[in-house]
Amino acid sequence: MNSTLSSRFAWSRTAWELLPIACLAVCSCGGDSSGTTGPQTEPPVASVTVAPSTASLLLLGDTVRLEAVARDAAGNLLSGRVFTWGSSLESVVTVSATGLVTALANGAATITATTIGVAGSSTVTVQAPTTGSLRLITTTVGRNLDPDGYALMLDGMNIGSVGLDDTVTVSDLDPGLYSVALSGLSATCHDFSSEPVSESVVAGRVTDVLLGVECLGIPGDISLAFARSVLSEDSLNIAGVAFGETAPVYLTFHPAPDRDPDWSPDGTRLAFSRDGVIHVMSADGTELRSFETGVNPDWSPDGSRIAFDNGSRTFVFEPDGVAGRRFIGDGTAPAWSPDAARLAVDDLVTQNQTDIFLMSGSGQDRVNITDNAMRADREPAWSPDGSRIVFRRLNRSRQVTTGYDIWVMDADGSDPTELLALPNAQTAPVWLPDDRILFDSGNGQILALDLLNAEREVDLVVPGGGGILHFGASWRSVP
Repeated sequence: MNSTLSSRFAWSRTAWELLPIACLAVCSCGGDSSGTTGPQTEPPVASVTVAPSTASLLLLGDTVRLEAVARDAAGNLLSGRVFTWGSSLESVVTVSATGLVTALANGAATITATTIGVAGSSTVTVQAPTTGSLRLITTTVGRNLDPDGYALMLDGMNIGSVGLDDTVTVSDLDPGLYSVALSGLSATCHDFSSEPVSESVVAGRVTDVLLGVECLGIPGDISLAFARSVLSEDSLNIAGVAFGETAPVYLTFHPAPDRDPDWSPDGTRLAFSRDGVIHVMSADGTELRSFETGVNPDWSPDGSRIAFDNGSRTFVFEPDGVAGRRFIGDGTAPAWSPDAARLAVDDLVTQNQTDIFLMSGSGQDRVNITDNAMRADREPAWSPDGSRIVFRRLNRSRQVTTGYDIWVMDADGSDPTELLALPNAQTAPVWLPDDRILFDSGNGQILALDLLNAEREVDLVVPGGGGILHFGASWRSVP
């Protein structure tokens, strides 16, 4: 091999051997055309700002959201920073991990937000009122109103007077529970609530307290009492009419539902069910009292006892006594016989069978007098002489029925006779001394059947319809 070729070969091998080294050197420089060398680092946090820098909370429990931001020395916003929040006075305000501040007590506290040793702050002041107010609102309904108004009682102390339909605000009350009542009512006026109204005062707030008064007194010529429902007003009260009249006069005015009226034998008192509790009032509007939970009150002939039911069982109590109710027997819609020796009730025998039962005034000698699986017999009422019973019957053996019809039978259950079978159902029969039978129609009217009239014509006693319903009549003799 000549020397020239040999030297060329040697150079080529040396160049190829050095090429990876040169390439490695170039690659280690990064090959970035921008000339940047080494790993990137974020600028350090120079300041933290909390917004708003000051805040005021005006009620205990109120909150405010604070926001924290971090910036570098050039004032550029640094994102993605995590802050630790703290309150200088946690008895005044607390702060959550997300910057939500909650007022606990009056005072001022500094809220700080810290990230990587750099902190910012905001001052939060709590200036909440420490007292509250009660706004007492009176409303008076009825007749025989008391023109002098009432005295306001707060926790048993007289704090001033108030009108029949008035508003009085009592301010600067410490938070807590207060009892409110009206005093100085006339004998015919009664609180909606039989007990003082309890209401809580909250600092910084005005709490409304509604105080209702019902003034009563039944006009002397009213002979018929019944429940009156006005659907458009969502009301249910006791109303009445004078004999021969048809325009109802309200006898109760309470917003709670009143129904099931029953006159005492001497006509001086009226028992009824108010919101599922038996009440008794004197006809002059005085002595309104609540007694037992129940419905369908019925005075005994001597006026010493009232029978009623709770939806499935019959009880008796003495409105002028001190003893409570006494259980008599199963059944509903109790009716005393004119001699007070027996009670008639209706009672569910099977799912489809309801019968009339008789028992003594103490619940003994109970007997079923209408036992029939194909009928439902309800709401017994005695004739004035006690010889017969009128009731309503649903006869399921008929192929076509419009509902309950009025029937009459002897007091032992014999000789049942259908009196009426009208297109609408008839309910709540009442036997008057003049041998008329009052009953409810299916359209909110109260009708009368004269048993002495062979034609069995039906007379309209109290009209209804058009969203007004009248039902459950009770009669008293008026001079």
